[in-house]
Amino acid sequence: MEVPVLQRPLGGGTVWLDQDQCCLAVVAPLELLPHRPARWFDLLLEPMMQVYREAGLQVVRAGRDLHCRGRKIAGSGAATLGHAGVVASSFMMEFPVTSFARTLASPSVGFEAWLKDALEDHLTCWRREGPVPAAADLAGALRRASNAALGWRWMQDRLTAQELEARRAWREELRPEAGEGARLVPDGVKISHGVYLTERADTWGWVRTLTRGGRIVRLALSGADVAQDLLAEVSPRPDDVATALAAGLDAEAARAWALRILECAHLEEDA
Repeated sequence: MEVPVLQRPLGGGTVWLDQDQCCLAVVAPLELLPHRPARWFDLLLEPMMQVYREAGLQVVRAGRDLHCRGRKIAGSGAATLGHAGVVASSFMMEFPVTSFARTLASPSVGFEAWLKDALEDHLTCWRREGPVPAAADLAGALRRASNAALGWRWMQDRLTAQELEARRAWREELRPEAGEGARLVPDGVKISHGVYLTERADTWGWVRTLTRGGRIVRLALSGADVAQDLLAEVSPRPDDVATALAAGLDAEAARAWALRILECAHLEEDA
């Protein structure tokens, strides 16, 4: 499956866009936006949450994401563009788990398999939760929710000829992604709020971890046959991890693998 990869002038992490998403963006002068950029996400996520709830979906905030029945149904991002701020998100009508997993550069077959499992467990989409609305109904519901939540008056409009020309010129700034940029999640990918899949390999072998809420909930090592949930209830400190590993490894090997595991695992709550 061929998927074009473009690098945005704004930078930021890689995102998946397809025809089954309704993409949203708010662009406003900085003086009209909240002083704290963290509050910018409210401009989209709060009205979006209301739209979902009006449709009968039980959606709640989880950091910069929206969750439905414990699964991520929307993410968001923000950036500064000149004297303006931008915050963006999307309504996911469908999410192609298999296509996404195959497209992402995976370090191993095992990583790709775990990625598909994690996406199935931690992501959802509108069709999975209820009937998908028509685009016009969705747009109207979002305008009403935004007006009520933010006190704004949204109006339907079209780009002028000058704006269309500016958009065409701006597209020339998009370019194929070249080389490896700085990754937001070293050695892996963010699945959802507080959920990360990582894999690291070296001369000593490889480690693969799935973390959730600051704990290592799934683990695999090249050097030992350990239960995948061995560390699910273990504090992510070197001594505690080494103690848990010592049941199947000698003390020196357990300490070495504990450090490698913690170097690989992404334990932050959000990124």
